[in-house]
Amino acid sequence: APPELPGKTFFVDDNDDKVLSMREVVVDVGEGQVLRSEFVCPITHELIRSPVIAADGYTYDRNAIERWLLDHDTSPKTGERLEQKVLVPNHNLKSLVEDLVDEGGDGLYTKTKEASTTTWPSSSPKTLLSEPILLLQCLGPVESEWNGRTFEVSSDGVVGGRRRPGGVGDQRLVFDQDQKRDFMPFAEATVSRRHFEITFDDGHFVLADLGSASGTFHRLRPNADADLAVGSRLMIGRHQLKVNRPRRQRTLPEQRKRPVVVRGPQTPQQPKRRPQPQPQPKPNRRHRRGPVVGDDDAPSSGDDDAPEGLVLECFAPEGSPLQSGVFAVDGPLTTLGRRLSNTIAFSQDVDGQPLGVDSSISAEHARILRRPDGSFAIRDGPNDHRPSTNGTWIRLADKRADSSPHRQRTLISGDEFLVGTIRFLVTVTDKLVEL
Repeated sequence: APPELPGKTFFVDDNDDKVLSMREVVVDVGEGQVLRSEFVCPITHELIRSPVIAADGYTYDRNAIERWLLDHDTSPKTGERLEQKVLVPNHNLKSLVEDLVDEGGDGLYTKTKEASTTTWPSSSPKTLLSEPILLLQCLGPVESEWNGRTFEVSSDGVVGGRRRPGGVGDQRLVFDQDQKRDFMPFAEATVSRRHFEITFDDGHFVLADLGSASGTFHRLRPNADADLAVGSRLMIGRHQLKVNRPRRQRTLPEQRKRPVVVRGPQTPQQPKRRPQPQPQPKPNRRHRRGPVVGDDDAPSSGDDDAPEGLVLECFAPEGSPLQSGVFAVDGPLTTLGRRLSNTIAFSQDVDGQPLGVDSSISAEHARILRRPDGSFAIRDGPNDHRPSTNGTWIRLADKRADSSPHRQRTLISGDEFLVGTIRFLVTVTDKLVEL
């Protein structure tokens, strides 16, 4: 249980030992006292919440300076042209502010020069609130306008989607007037208009998909399992696979040539034969590793004679030699990777030589484990000490889905997620707000 201390409300992330706290500090501000200039953002003229240093050497609030740099290449302080737009976190200033707050907050304020000649109101209390925030740092691709930028998510939450017609720059639009959530705009056509949302609930930042077309993906954490069930979707490299039940085994040509088994009392003149299934035309497929199970157009098995286990159906990317491949997952361990020794190998035979079909897949990329209760889970890497290079990703189902085990994900520092193809790194921290 979280510690109970006076004046603090604690939020605990089940997947992280770090305790996130939201606390109030009441500072009794005297006559003529204002915030010291080094703690004031030159853009907002308010207390700096997330201090970063720009190329001009001045410190700004991260959210304010990033919005400024979208439409300007000059310093908001001096007006001179900036050599570059890289922002560096000012850890020293952040630590100083936190220390002053711990000491009561008086050190944040100073008396103005006019205080000796001006009649000021009697001392009034100021409330400083420290609250959790989420920083989303874009890791690429380089052609994305978000590349290298960081978006700040407050406890009010955010909705992300394709920029609305008529939107200007990175203008934060209120998506839900009642909930006062920010709107995170994207220019990419692969991003849906209402793609994802992040909410703050019971002390956790929670990521959910809003029924997007290209998907929202969460990267598996090191040594963490993700349940696999019918309908689950995962991405390894550029390849996406859907989990389904095995389909009824199709009748092979050599099986159709066997004598028909006659059951029950029969007369020689009129033997009763079991109706034979008509062969269905199938499209030609290239060679692939991994067993192909059943007909793609056969009904999903709820039959008693259906084989146990699961299958992975490859449906993307378009044009891959593995597209439409169906791979059985029924043993205690199923390995996935580029190397031919894997149970499911992302390679093909070219003139007798194995050739990988996806360079972003590691030689030994992931493994699927069958638990004692018969359920399945996927884990990244060939073992707990060797993660894959580019990760194993789980696609989040529409939050309105009732049965999917992957409707939402709690976010902690170090997590990564994809909005379509745009990749973000998550950092959970806090900021100080003067109320």
